[in-house]
Order: sequence, then structure tokens, then C-alpha cells
Amino acid sequence: MARPKKNNADYFSHDSGMRNDEKIKALRRKFWLEGYAIWCMLLEKLTDADNFELELWELFYELTAWDFEICSEKLEEIMEYMFKILLLKLENWVFFSLWLKQRLKCVSDKRNRAKERFLSQKKKKQEVSVTEMTQSKVKESKVNIINNNINYKEGDFFDFEKYKSKDWKLFFEDEKFCDSLIKFLNFRTQKKTITTCDGLDLIMEDWKKYTISEFTEMINQSVKQSWISIQPLQNQRKKSFLSSEIEERLSQESKEIQDKVKLEMSSYSKEVTLYVLRQMIEKYKN
Repeated sequence: MARPKKNNADYFSHDSGMRNDEKIKALRRKFWLEGYAIWCMLLEKLTDADNFELELWELFYELTAWDFEICSEKLEEIMEYMFKILLLKLENWVFFSLWLKQRLKCVSDKRNRAKERFLSQKKKKQEVSVTEMTQSKVKESKVNIINNNINYKEGDFFDFEKYKSKDWKLFFEDEKFCDSLIKFLNFRTQKKTITTCDGLDLIMEDWKKYTISEFTEMINQSVKQSWISIQPLQNQRKKSFLSSEIEERLSQESKEIQDKVKLEMSSYSKEVTLYVLRQMIEKYKN
């Protein structure tokens, strides 16, 4: 979490001769030590305030007088005199001290310089990082990987025209399928996994089991889940949970038991074991 921006200060410098300033002398003559004490306490409050300014709202005198241990009428009288002799300046019901702001300007300037240095260093680091990343990508894109006479590189995966002449030509004539396949092969390239022509031929053999739309969904699912292999859709996986061993055991039961067990098994997210199958059968038999 970023550190909150600080617009105030912890202290201000108090000159040894501040009491001898002409305006301070006028304040002292009119209100004696009480006026000088109020001035010092107001400087403390202004130093602690954002941008060294305070809002003169309707309850300011009442709440501040309680803090200063003075009656609100007296505090208002003293501050009105400070506005009059320009010890304090009031603009749009916000008051401040020009003298204090000038004293604390060095604090604000120091913070701004530190912030500029920090942002400058941060920007340089980001530029270096982006440059290194760009150089890495450029270097990677220039590498042509030759597999079974296929020029395999970024943006140029396979000669789809070659596959249009094979048994699965309908797949490669489908625009959505080709777009999804390009995304999938590009993802495999980013994962440093190369798909050769022979490898694609083996994958294509499995594609004959599905329609074009089904296999397009399977490819999109693999990209979305960050899989480097093409997996059956969730509903297709459930169909494969019945192993030959499970089917053989289930075939020994009545048609009614089989239907009930298969219905329950369809809600399972993993393959059913023989032990679980026996429990299901016993449950429906009873």
C-alpha cells in the first residue's frame, strides 16, 4: 500500500525575536500575553493542517476556544484583530498565515523534489523492463523452428491449406475453428511447447470423434484454462467416467438399478470407484 501523501508538517521554526515583530507587538499591546499565546497555538494548528490552512466554519470558534481554554467571544475578537493587521489572511472562509507558509515552503519543496526523483527512477526502471521484454520478444520471434518441413514461428503456425486436402478438411474450412486453433498454438508457443506436423496429425485423429463446433469449444476451453493440451468439455468428461470395469459390474444389475446409478453418477465430478458403485447399488436395492 502506498504511503499517504503528507500536506502538513510536524513543527515550524520559532525565531527568538518573533515577539519583536511589529504586528506581534501590536497584538501584545492590545491583548497582552493572552494574544501572544493564542497566536502561537494557532500557528501550531495551522502547521498540523493540510496545506497549512484551516476552514473558519460556524463552530470553529466554539471548538477551538474549548481547546485553547478561552471563551469563544474572546477568541473571535483576537482573531478578528489578527485579520485586521494581516497576521492571518482570510480567503473564502479559509484562513492561513503567509509568514508560516513561507517558513514551511522549504519542507514542501523538499518533498516535491523527493517525489520527482522517485517517479523518475520508477519510470527509468519501467523503461528498462519494457526494453528488455521487447528485445526478448523480438529475439524470440526471429527464431524459425523447422519441424517436418513446416516453418513454425510467431504468427505463422501451419500451412492450413495442406490440411484442407485431408480427411478433416471441413475443420480447416471453418473460420471459427481456425481462429481458435491459432490462439491455442500461439499459447503453446508462449509456454515453449512446440506442436509439430506429426503431433498435429495425431491430435487430428481424435478430432474425428467430435463435431466442428464441439472441438472448437474444446480448444477455447483449453486456452481459457491455460492448458497446453486439448481436453474434453466438462459434460463430455462425465460420459467417460464409466470405465469398462464399472460398466461390467453395473451390467449385472437390473435395468431399474442401472438407470438410478447412472443418474447419480452423472453428478459426480470424478471417476466412480467400485467401492462407491457397490454402495450405490446396495442403497437402491434396499
